[in-house]
Amino acid sequence: MCARLNSAGIPAPLHHDDFHDGNLFVQGERVIFTDWGEAAITHPFFSLVVMLRGAENSLGLAPDAPELAQMRDWYLDPWQDYAPPGVLREAVSLAQTIGLVNRALTWRHLIRYMPPALRPEYASAVPSYLRDFLEALSAA
Repeated sequence: MCARLNSAGIPAPLHHDDFHDGNLFVQGERVIFTDWGEAAITHPFFSLVVMLRGAENSLGLAPDAPELAQMRDWYLDPWQDYAPPGVLREAVSLAQTIGLVNRALTWRHLIRYMPPALRPEYASAVPSYLRDFLEALSAA
């Protein structure tokens, strides 16, 4: 799956990994991103895992809502210099599945460095993302 994702030819820039409406502020013409604690250099489409789930939850949308597809397409628009829209959408599909493992690994790392009293509150994130990954594989 990673080799197929890499074959789309999308470069690996800085990835936020917690890209949702609680970490984004607009002041006039200025956009401010906060909470860079999970940032990494990796595939940019992994950002869509949290972004689309966040929009789904914040806006009360179904996972297949046309508004989420529109958000995905807006995100992909600047990447058309690297690949045509069909290839980009296929790459998003792969990144959304692989990105679940990325999120599990991120949470595993974060939990290791949390104060022990906080760990139980967040411990379910790792198996939850891995379960979602396995469900995505079985649905494909």
